[in-house]
Amino acid sequence: MAAAPALKHWRTTLERVEKFVSPLYFTDCNLRGRWWTCWFRVELTIPEAWVGQEVHLCWESDGEGLVWRDGEPVQGLTKEGEKTSYVLTDRLGERDPRSLTLYVEVACNGLLGAGKGSMIAAPDPEKMFQLSRAELAVFHRDVHMLLVDLELLLGIAKGLGKDNQRSFQALYTANEMVNVCD
Repeated sequence: MAAAPALKHWRTTLERVEKFVSPLYFTDCNLRGRWWTCWFRVELTIPEAWVGQEVHLCWESDGEGLVWRDGEPVQGLTKEGEKTSYVLTDRLGERDPRSLTLYVEVACNGLLGAGKGSMIAAPDPEKMFQLSRAELAVFHRDVHMLLVDLELLLGIAKGLGKDNQRSFQALYTANEMVNVCD
């Protein structure tokens, strides 16, 4: 592994890589308070141009989500567990249906309760929950793996801190990856 140059500013490099992997912003939808459950009817039409692609429903909401397809529960969704997409098809075929209806049940509670600041604390009566992302997307596995690598390198850099040479090596490598992508 090449030695990372000490001339680069650690914080500047860290911020550049963080901004490169930051998610897009979406308009939020506020849900009622804790222990409330709501259902979303999601009507999807997959574009013809996506034939041959892996297609996902991307869903990010506070609390626990459950995808229902054809009247059956098929997959849980949660930001806490970083499970935020449902695979509609691994590879969309020419004859596969393009339109479908799913239901997503959202329970306004955390995976381990609704305590204020702690799992064992009393529930927070003011807590609100949000739906922050609901979209149909082509899943690009190579891009996903690149982002996983960048997030791993950022975690190493942050965990080791700016006084550690391995931190600089991790940031240098992440910065080189960003440069190739720019």
